[in-house]
Amino acid sequence: MRDTIYIFRHIARIVIEMESPIAISSGRDNIMTDSSIMKDINGLPYIPGTSITGVIRNNINFLNSNEKDKLFGFQTQQSGQGSKIIISDAIMIGNDGKPKDGIQSIDFTNEFYKKFQALPIRQHVCINDKGVNKGTGKFDEEIVYKGTRFCFEIELMSQTDNRELFGKIMDTICSDYLRIGSGTRKGFGKASVITEQSGIAHLNLKEPKDLELYLKKTTNLSDSWIGFNVFDGKQKDDNCWETYSINIHPIDFFLFSSGFKDDDADMSPVYEEYITWSQNNKPKFTEQKNILIPASSIKGALSHRVAYYWNKLNKKYADNKEGLCGSSNPAVFALFGGAEENSRRGNVIISDIYGPNLMTKIHSHVKIDRFTGGTIKSGLFFEKTVYGRNNDFELKIIVNKAAYIDKTIEESLKLAIEDLRNGRLPLGGGVNRGNGIFIEQK
Repeated sequence: MRDTIYIFRHIARIVIEMESPIAISSGRDNIMTDSSIMKDINGLPYIPGTSITGVIRNNINFLNSNEKDKLFGFQTQQSGQGSKIIISDAIMIGNDGKPKDGIQSIDFTNEFYKKFQALPIRQHVCINDKGVNKGTGKFDEEIVYKGTRFCFEIELMSQTDNRELFGKIMDTICSDYLRIGSGTRKGFGKASVITEQSGIAHLNLKEPKDLELYLKKTTNLSDSWIGFNVFDGKQKDDNCWETYSINIHPIDFFLFSSGFKDDDADMSPVYEEYITWSQNNKPKFTEQKNILIPASSIKGALSHRVAYYWNKLNKKYADNKEGLCGSSNPAVFALFGGAEENSRRGNVIISDIYGPNLMTKIHSHVKIDRFTGGTIKSGLFFEKTVYGRNNDFELKIIVNKAAYIDKTIEESLKLAIEDLRNGRLPLGGGVNRGNGIFIEQK
C-alpha cells in the first residue's frame, strides 16, 4: 500500500467574536445549573475542534455527501478514509489579546477573568398552546458572554493546489447563517470573523522556502508565524436562505422576565453583560446593565402564531377539534423543528437582541375575589417592566427555504411576521396585561 503524499498545505488562523452568547455544554449539571459550559485546563471556556468540524461540514452546501466524505473522512465496516482537514480547538483570547493556549497561570482575581468563574445562566420554559409550561419544559443552562473571542486553526492537505476549495470553506465560515454550539435555533452561537486578526497561507512543500516556513510553525495558537498573509474572507451569499429584517419599536412597556425577583418587585427584567473590544484589542465588559430580548421568546411567540395561520389556511378549526398545535403542526415542525419522537432541528434562526439600560416602571397587581370584592390571599404582586418607547431594536429572522415544502407553510410564516410588524403579535411576559406590543419602525 502506497502512502499518499500531500504536497500542498492551505492553512488559516481564524479569530472569531461571538455576536451572541455561545453554549458548548459539558454534558454535566452542577448546583447552579442544569447544563454547565465545557472548560479547558485553564478553567476558561473553549470550543472543541469536533464542534467546528461538524458545523463546517454541515454548511458547505457546494459539496455532495460523497465529496464531503472524501474531504472530512469516513468510516464504515468495510472501508474508511482519514480527513484531509485538520481543525484545532478554538481557544479563548485573554485580556492581553492573545489565545490562552497550553497551561497558563490565569489570575482569576483580575476583573476580566473573574467574570468567567460565574458565567451567565439562561432560564428557559416551553409554553404550550394553553399558555402554560410543559411538564418537562423548564430548565436552565450556562452560557459564554457575547463578545468573547476565540482563535482556532484549520489546515487542508492536498495533492494539488486547492486554494479555490479552501477559499469556499473560508467564505462558509464567514456566513451570516453559520452558528456554533448548542441552542443555535434559540439565539446562541452567532460568530463573526475578525479579519484583521486572522491570517491565511498557501504552501507548496516542494518549494524550499515554503517547507522551511511550515517546519518553523508551531501548534500553539499564541505563537506568531510569519507565513500568514492578510485574510480577506467574504460573507458567502446562499440562495438557500431568506432573511427578514425588522426594526421593531416598543409602543410602551415590555417585560422579558429573568425568572427572579429583585429588591423592588416580584418579577424583574433580564439583564446581561457582554464584552466589547477596543482598537488595540483590549476587552472590556459593559459598564451598565443591558436589557436582553431573548431569541427563544421571539421564536416561541412566532411559532404559535404560525400554527394559528396554518390551521386557518387549511381550515382546521378548534370547534371540530381539528386544529394542530406545537410540533404536530406541519408548519411549526418544518420551520421550528421538534423534540418529540421525530425530533429535528429547526430551519429558522433568530439572534438575541441587546438594548441599553432603559427606564423601568413598577406595576402593582392585585387579584379580586369576585364574590366578596376583596383581595385574594397571595394575589398581590409587583412587576418591573421596561419602558422602551424611544428605542428601536433590529430583529433578523433567517429562514432556510428547505422548510417551504408547501405554500401554506411559507404563507403562514409571512402572515405571522406581518402581525409582528403591525403590533398584532406581542412579545414577552404579561402580554394580556398590555405589555410587549412592538411595531415596525420604518
